[in-house]
Amino acid sequence: MLAAPADVQARQPDHTAKADELALEFDHWYQCARGSISGEWTPEQSAALSTIDAKLTCMSAGGREFTDDLWSVPALHVDSRWEELRGMARSALRHLGWPVENPPADPNECRVPRPR
Repeated sequence: MLAAPADVQARQPDHTAKADELALEFDHWYQCARGSISGEWTPEQSAALSTIDAKLTCMSAGGREFTDDLWSVPALHVDSRWEELRGMARSALRHLGWPVENPPADPNECRVPRPR
């Protein structure tokens, strides 16, 4: 979802803080993977993922890039930091050998990338 276009990111359920959810979901799965399979990552894969993590840290409360409006739905569409983050996420997907495609519109539909 972090690599998806802003309009796709914004279609998350209305009961969520949409921009926050992008960061929280990435952080959750990044921490899970780091704790279990990071030894299998190539240096390029590890660097791509840690770059995203560092960018989100800078954008988060207490980070040097933080502003309240950065975490709004309009910011997903117009703030260059979100576009930069989407580019980082697309790059990470390519390094992992996963397709760069939009997530399914139905959150109950799961598409698990096959390892390459």
